[in-house]
Amino acid sequence: MTQLACRVVVEKNDDLVSVYALAQVSQPVTVDYSLETTKISASGTGTTVQSGTQDMQVGKTQVLSQVTYRLEPDGWLEFGLEVTDRLTGARCESSEAVSPI
Repeated sequence: MTQLACRVVVEKNDDLVSVYALAQVSQPVTVDYSLETTKISASGTGTTVQSGTQDMQVGKTQVLSQVTYRLEPDGWLEFGLEVTDRLTGARCESSEAVSPI
């Protein structure tokens, strides 16, 4: 059975937040992925989703998605990643949250 690992990596530079959806597999497979971002601040709440399909290579950490956001002083960002092996249904999830504090 395919082993599937995924994670959300966040890099913060002042008020800019770059987010990377990463995955690695034990066998060559095709995966479906979804990176959901929720932005919450005094000006409102919004959710965006980036999704797609990726052919994965063994032993190589691959970037499935990359996004950059501006973090408002009174807000925060939540990220949720789901990756699913199309053949076996094996799945992994990862999440992160970022605030200005």
